[in-house]
Amino acid sequence: MVTLTWTSMNIDTYLSQVHIGLRKLEQLIININDIMDNRIEKNLKKLSKTQLVELPTESKPFTLDFFVEMQEQYIKSKADFLKSKNIEVETAVEDLVKVIVDYPRDSHAKAIQTDEIQKLIKYYNWSMYQALLHATKYSLNALKE
Repeated sequence: MVTLTWTSMNIDTYLSQVHIGLRKLEQLIININDIMDNRIEKNLKKLSKTQLVELPTESKPFTLDFFVEMQEQYIKSKADFLKSKNIEVETAVEDLVKVIVDYPRDSHAKAIQTDEIQKLIKYYNWSMYQALLHATKYSLNALKE
C-alpha cells in the first residue's frame, strides 16, 4: 500500500490508475448485465410464455385422432424450441460464469469460491424449471378454457 498526501508527486498516476480500474469494472458490469438481460432473462421469459398445446381455432367439432395428430406435430416443434432455448440459457450461464471468473483481480482480492458459482448455476436451473412450470400451467389453463 502506498501512502499519498496532498503534496505527493504521484497523485496523478494514482488517479489515472483508479480511473482505469473503474472503466474496467464498468465494462465488466455492462458485459454481465448484457448476458443476464439479453441472453438469459429474455429466453426464460419467452420460454415461460410458450403454449405447449395447440388448440383448434375453429369452433367446429373434430375427431380425437385429428386432435392427437395435431398435438404430436405441434409438440414436436415446441420441444425443439424448448431445447434450443434451454441450450441458449445454459450457454449464457456458462459465459456469465466465465466472464466473472476470468476477470483480473488484484492480488489482495479474494478469489471467487466454487460454492458461490454453484449457487449461481443452481439459481438459473431453478429459473429454467420455473419457466417450464409456468408454460405448463399456461397450457393447461388454455386447455381448460
